[in-house]
Amino acid sequence: MSRILQLCLLCSLILLTACTTISRRLQAAANTATTNYPAAEALDPTLEKPQFIDLNSYPQPQKPRAVSIAIAASGGGYRAANLVLGVLMGLEKISLADKKHNLLQKVDYFSTVSGGGFGAGYYLTQLYNYHKVHPGALFSLNNTVNHMLAQDKGVENDIDANPLRADLTGLLFFGKDRSLKIEQRLNQTLLVTPQGGLRLGDIFAYPAGGQHLPYWVANATIYQNAEIFPFTPDILARYRVVRYFSHMQQVNITTPFTHPCYGCDMPAAVGLTASASVPLAMLPTTLVSRGCYGRDCYLQLYDGGIGDNLGIFTALSLLVQDHSKTKVLIIIDAYKGMVEPYSSQFAPPDSVPLMLRIASAITDASHANMRSHVGFVTRDVLCSKGADRVLVVYLDLNDFPAAQHVGTQLNMTLAHQKLLIKTGEALVKMHPELKRIMRGDIGACR
Repeated sequence: MSRILQLCLLCSLILLTACTTISRRLQAAANTATTNYPAAEALDPTLEKPQFIDLNSYPQPQKPRAVSIAIAASGGGYRAANLVLGVLMGLEKISLADKKHNLLQKVDYFSTVSGGGFGAGYYLTQLYNYHKVHPGALFSLNNTVNHMLAQDKGVENDIDANPLRADLTGLLFFGKDRSLKIEQRLNQTLLVTPQGGLRLGDIFAYPAGGQHLPYWVANATIYQNAEIFPFTPDILARYRVVRYFSHMQQVNITTPFTHPCYGCDMPAAVGLTASASVPLAMLPTTLVSRGCYGRDCYLQLYDGGIGDNLGIFTALSLLVQDHSKTKVLIIIDAYKGMVEPYSSQFAPPDSVPLMLRIASAITDASHANMRSHVGFVTRDVLCSKGADRVLVVYLDLNDFPAAQHVGTQLNMTLAHQKLLIKTGEALVKMHPELKRIMRGDIGACR
């Protein structure tokens, strides 16, 4: 046997051994996960089930609105963030004849996952800051974004003025405090307010003499049971959360669990960071709880896309509880779409690529199924819960291949950002049923 052939066989054996070892380690990790990272028994057994927001915990209008609108925004890094921003700008351009009211003003709820929350969080922070200075005046998201883009000269190392493309990649993958650094950065840029950063109380409590923001829920996923964790005061109280980490330090919640706005001092950046905590790239957001027997226990929160990458379940739970008779769900999906069904190779994938593909296939399957069925399911649920009229609008990138090819990483060129914003605005124009919302022209339940 020639030396070259011997060398090839040796390399093949090494690769085969390595792949087998990796496969065994993956299987061993799966088999021992509950042993090495055991669960802590909850005082309240009902917490083993999904926890949905109780809308009655928060201030509601004295009389039902004519129409209630919820926006569910998917994950997808800065691609999702800027697509959401463009859609919101498009909704703002749909106005009544008096030009004093627009469709964006009518949005009552945001349910976001990961990058989608960056876009919604930016809008709500800008709205909050504007009303602090100009109470009661009409805010223009389009003017705000156009000013931001005009100030950005495209210099890669000097883009703090444009937080929806600020480069955060240097904070990923390395360092035990990387998630805390990202939370601090979000609080100082994307969600910055004169008071030091948008808080849960700014969203879920009516400010004295101020203007109420739409309710915004950033969704994370609990590591232990893969349930959705909506970041709201009533959910924090239900899980008996007593400490969290922000501004690089531990913070105690000192109010009683029965307080009407428990944990309202928590920065919204904590929830947004948890919602965007992609495994490996970021560490989980850890909340300390008194909800277990005998000792403190912990909630480890990861990327909300693991539980629901579209934010639909939380959005639907809010609309079900809303007292209006006409309900609208707008879904913004930044997913790039399915790949071709064929493989270029005859040999099947080995263990490592197969494991990685199974992980991503969960997201692929959920998007494919949601896209096909969410309209019917949503109508059935809302109509059966008392709504008279229901509209579901699904906005995705199927007709925009250029936008699909923009990455989901947390850095972005100015050109790609503008492309995604324009795409979001174009999506709104493609759906004339959105204009009918302002006229109340929505299909009735049967």
